This record gives sequence, C-alpha cells and structure tokens, in this order.
Amino acid sequence: MFNRVCYVEFITANGQAKRLSDIDIQFSIEKHMGAVMNEANITIYNLTREDIEYLTTFTSQWIAYKQRKRIRIFAGYSDTSVGLIFDGDIIEALPTIPPDIALRCKARSGAYNNSTMISKSVTEPISVKDLLKQAGSWTGLTINDHTTTDRKIGGFYYTGSVTQLIGQLNDIPDIIAYEDDGNLWVVDKKNTDTGLQMRVINKNSGMIEIPQPDALGIEVKVLLDPAIKLGQQIKVESEMIPACNGVYTVYELRHTGHLRGNEFYTDIKARR
Repeated sequence: MFNRVCYVEFITANGQAKRLSDIDIQFSIEKHMGAVMNEANITIYNLTREDIEYLTTFTSQWIAYKQRKRIRIFAGYSDTSVGLIFDGDIIEALPTIPPDIALRCKARSGAYNNSTMISKSVTEPISVKDLLKQAGSWTGLTINDHTTTDRKIGGFYYTGSVTQLIGQLNDIPDIIAYEDDGNLWVVDKKNTDTGLQMRVINKNSGMIEIPQPDALGIEVKVLLDPAIKLGQQIKVESEMIPACNGVYTVYELRHTGHLRGNEFYTDIKARR
C-alpha cells in the first residue's frame, strides 16, 4: 500500500509561504469546468495556537481586521507523486471547541479577487485570442489558451469583480473559460482538449468499483490522483461494463481525503 501524503501551505499577507506537514487533515474539494469557482472544506488538526489565531477569520472592531489568507493543498503518495489539488482563499476558519481543537476552513478560488472591482474596455475590434491575453493580465492568473477560434469581436466592456470577469468570458461563443489552481484555462466548446496527456482509468491504475453512466457521459471513482485535471481526456477501461469504455473529457472533479481515515479518492465526471 502506498503511503498517503497531504500537506498545506498558507500564503501570508506579505507573500510568505508557511508549510504545515506534520498535521492531520481532512478535506473535500470540488472543481468545475466553467464560471463556477472551485471550493474546499478543510479540517486541520494538531495546529499550534499561534497558527489557529492567525488563520481564524473571526473579526470585530476590537480585534485584527480581516486579511487575505490563501491556502494551497497538496496530496498524493510518497511512492508515486504528490501534486497541487487546490489553490484558493480562506473565506471562513473557526476553531472547534476543546478538548480536541481543530480548525474548520472553507475556501474558494478567487474569493479575494471577488471583492476587487475593475473596469475594462476595448473600443476597437479585437480577436478573441488577443482579448484572452489581456484577460490573463487583468485577473492576475496564468493564461493557458488552447482555443483555435479566429473569431473577432467588435469590442469588450466590463465593470465588476475580477473573479466575475471569467463568467463574462464564457458569454463569448465557441469558448469555455475556467480557473484551476491559479491558472486561467480557455478551451474550445467543441474540442475541450487542454493538451494534457490522456489518463488511462482501469483497475490497475486505481479505479474503484465500476463506472456509472449518466446523461452526459460517465462518473468514475479512483484512488486520489492529483494528476487528473479539469479538461483532461481520460480513457476508461472497464472489464465489467465494457459499454462504458472509451475516451471522455473531465468536466468536474471531487477530491476527498483524510490522512487518518479511510477516504482518499477522486470522483470524476466526464463527457463522452
């Protein structure tokens, strides 16, 4: 059995990263391909009092004002690979009552930028490709443009939060834009290939039980795999239900894990 690994990094207000690895952690992370931002529910045990006091989001006029507190979660196996599975801003963090004090956190990608307002306009005709380059700089995200469109638009006007800009990008025909772990991915609606290497899903690569067909394609559970990303193609190979076999594109992911519990899985929803 591979040794499970999970650790977190907190990015402080001054940009310093603090890694916590000697902890017990439980998490549930949901990721979506589109304008819906990724979310995580995390419970962390064995924190020092100093860390708990810093991370708590309880604020009032008598104590420190709320600051940006960013969390990054890494998980995997010591024998194979460990990877980033979530990057977002803590929106709520409160300690549990004694005797076993833990910190329960809720986090969302782009939450801090959701309160940052911008106003942008492009008055001249512009290609979608060039607009996406500008959107990357506006959002502060690393752009991963895999579109093939040659469409031009007459202009672009936006006033609102940085995060909601991604929603307006999705109003452009032919493309899907979404955030994933600090990256702004943009793909064609008809061909959502992100250029990532196809993953084979079978009993030898960690598939749990049998795949379940649904209205859009398939749902399949595997041992937690940090390498599986939104927009990636997977090839399902099932001996028990061969009708489900084939190539699919991942549009939703759910990572669940507990270092001292039984859960350590990735649930995949993918389109045919």
